[in-house]
Amino acid sequence: MRSSALKAAIFCLSATLWAVNVRAAAVEGPANFPLVDGMTWKYESTLGPATAVTERVGDEWVLRSSAPRITTEQDLALGEEGVMLSRARSRIFFVRTERVYDPPLVRFPVPAEVGTRWEWEGTEIVDGKHKVQSRIVGVIESSETVEVPAGTFECLKVVVTTVSDDGTETESVQWVADGIGPVRIKVAIDAGGLTGFLVRLLGYRRMEFKLAELPVRPDPPPPSE
Repeated sequence: MRSSALKAAIFCLSATLWAVNVRAAAVEGPANFPLVDGMTWKYESTLGPATAVTERVGDEWVLRSSAPRITTEQDLALGEEGVMLSRARSRIFFVRTERVYDPPLVRFPVPAEVGTRWEWEGTEIVDGKHKVQSRIVGVIESSETVEVPAGTFECLKVVVTTVSDDGTETESVQWVADGIGPVRIKVAIDAGGLTGFLVRLLGYRRMEFKLAELPVRPDPPPPSE
């Protein structure tokens, strides 16, 4: 289970990078979590350059993000509570893993306003066999002005804490802007034993991502004749 704990920790940090999509460059989802088909984000990070891009697949969206030594995919859907995450796949170096969330968890809430709070308790099924019990608490704490390489933005500050029964705890803080999504992200991972040693060794214990340039939205297709 130590390797499973490490995968969980790394997934928590990489899952903070995201992208989603909507057909014909239309926008769906909360204003601070825009779903635009093919939209692309670029970040500067303590890991090196990072990117995120989205693709619509049927009635759902796939978020694909990458940073040096890490790639992830997240399966997202719109629900009554907001943007829901049902499944995630990741690759760290040459290690691949898949996590299924039972029930699906809130990735970003609706309404998205200062004071919004949400909780999730459930099972993470790792690679179809290992089960990890986790609890997630999220809150939109405040509205702040944030300056990053891409510019200055009015943002909501979103804090999400995850505690799992394998001893892994993570906290992500995201500053999200209307029509853009996360412009700044900070992630902290605390784990003991071998997991904690590897997290510190790989430099994943504390991370930060800053939007490098304004996200690129694809041109809508020409109208049909």
